[in-house]
Amino acid sequence: MRIGNKPVYYKSWSSKGIQNFRHLMKDAHNFLSFTELKEQFDVKTNFLVYHGLVSCIKLLTKAIQNQNETNRNFSTFVENFMKAPKSNRLAYKKLVSAKQSSPRRSQEKWSADCNLQRSIGIRRDQLSLARINCL
Repeated sequence: MRIGNKPVYYKSWSSKGIQNFRHLMKDAHNFLSFTELKEQFDVKTNFLVYHGLVSCIKLLTKAIQNQNETNRNFSTFVENFMKAPKSNRLAYKKLVSAKQSSPRRSQEKWSADCNLQRSIGIRRDQLSLARINCL
């Protein structure tokens, strides 16, 4: 594992038996608390070092899960594509859905700058009111 593109290795932790991040785990989904780590392994370490390492591990596990979900979605699309009688239609829908996302950050910025509330249907009178408020 790397933090800041540098490998993480604590000699004092290694000598006490902490070789892998699974040694920091209480069970499959929970980490040991800082005091539990100190009591169980008799390690002298800093609170920030321990929690920095735990947060890095959590981020890595989430990234791996997201990558697995992306791969899983891609494989199901390929399977559906191969089975579909009209594969061109399926490919077109996939391409259009990828291009169809709207730039939310810029829209939210304009809404915040103009003091607008988010609404689904925008009428012409609302647009003219928005132009007046922004000027």
